[in-house]
Amino acid sequence: MPKNIITPGRRLIQISYNFKELKSETGGMLLEKIEIINTLKEDNVVAAGCTEPVAVGLAAAAAYEQVEGTLIKVEVWTDPNIYKNGLGVVIPGTQKAGLNLAAALGSLIGQTDKNLEIFSDVKYDFLNKAQKLIEQDKVIVNPLDKKSPLYVEAIVSTDKGTGKAIIKESHDNITYLECNGKPVYKKDINTAKSKDQKINYSEFNIAEFIELVESIDLKKIQFLNEGIQLNMKIAEYGLNKSPGFGVGSKISNLIANQKLPSDLSNKIKAWTAAACDARMSGVNLPVMSCSGSGNQGIMTTIPLAITASELDCTHDQLLKARAIAIILTNYIKHHIGNLSAICGGAVAASIGASAGIAYLLKGSTDQIVAVIDNIIANNSGVVCDGAKPSCAIKLMTAADLSYQTALLSVNGLHISCGNGIIVGKTEKTVQNLGQLSREGMEKTDETIFKIMF
Repeated sequence: MPKNIITPGRRLIQISYNFKELKSETGGMLLEKIEIINTLKEDNVVAAGCTEPVAVGLAAAAAYEQVEGTLIKVEVWTDPNIYKNGLGVVIPGTQKAGLNLAAALGSLIGQTDKNLEIFSDVKYDFLNKAQKLIEQDKVIVNPLDKKSPLYVEAIVSTDKGTGKAIIKESHDNITYLECNGKPVYKKDINTAKSKDQKINYSEFNIAEFIELVESIDLKKIQFLNEGIQLNMKIAEYGLNKSPGFGVGSKISNLIANQKLPSDLSNKIKAWTAAACDARMSGVNLPVMSCSGSGNQGIMTTIPLAITASELDCTHDQLLKARAIAIILTNYIKHHIGNLSAICGGAVAASIGASAGIAYLLKGSTDQIVAVIDNIIANNSGVVCDGAKPSCAIKLMTAADLSYQTALLSVNGLHISCGNGIIVGKTEKTVQNLGQLSREGMEKTDETIFKIMF
């Protein structure tokens, strides 16, 4: 057996279900509630730094742990989107970027039990050794030619042999481990999924879900508090220290100097951008991710927390709004792809955030559903050109869009069927967005990759 097996959500607060308490409900309703809570729980994962270089580091660490010893060589292969997203973002505590550095550090650190927080405490000794390995051409990271779902494969050679690890589908999902040519662990993804009671997004009914969230026992989603606290903390750091391009702090200064109004919209933009400024520039503070992305985690917490504070919403209302935001973001990502040509933060997470804000504005179920059509009609073509410090300005725009769209939606705006890709029910519109991302923008993704590299 391998020395360390990672399961998604290692740091999650475990939930126990009181079946006696819920036995009066129908079997279907009980199952649906468990599916929602399981999905929220699995998605509530703490990450230190951008999750693409983290995934590379985690795979390298897992490969090294199979053999240990003195490092000789590290080789990594990734899907094009991992490669695209990982090169320009700073690794926490290093002030340096690069997938070669992520692979070298992961191999030196090991400690896969840290999961997506593997870079939470990078020692100077590790950084120095990693740079020497890179200078000696002992670390190679290669993009795969063929576009594929999220994929990282690491082979680490030491004086004790060769270890191999593969991550698939999600950033911390180790599916294969090998020691000196012999498989020691293989995860059947389909079997593993069938054992977990989680939402089947292929049969997802948005309106029914929103109404179901309303009936969830709040005691069972208190773990969502941690994400709000973590993400607000890094946003506060960004506002005070102005890391990266300082987008958030610049907005805050404009407000202070009365060049921008001190309204809710601008406060949401400042705090959201500030958190992204800090995260993308390698500030050594963790964030709570959403659908495998820290920026999506930022989008689905900070706009909601600022809105709830300004509107004097209850904490219970904020938790349910966040639950809606997370599930809808996951729903959109299920259709457009975990990593895609479409920006997850600006499109998927902005839909989740706007739906959560609409809930806080006391919007009806129909008005919250309208948010999805309205945002897709507006910004469905925002592209992802990699993770980097300038992502903060995209999140600034997305946060503003989320708030403005929520306001419009609860005041009667709903872009109707027959407008572009807004066709049929909202669920069909989301399927159209997925088709646009997976088929229509495949060449776009290839072009972005060529331009960048």
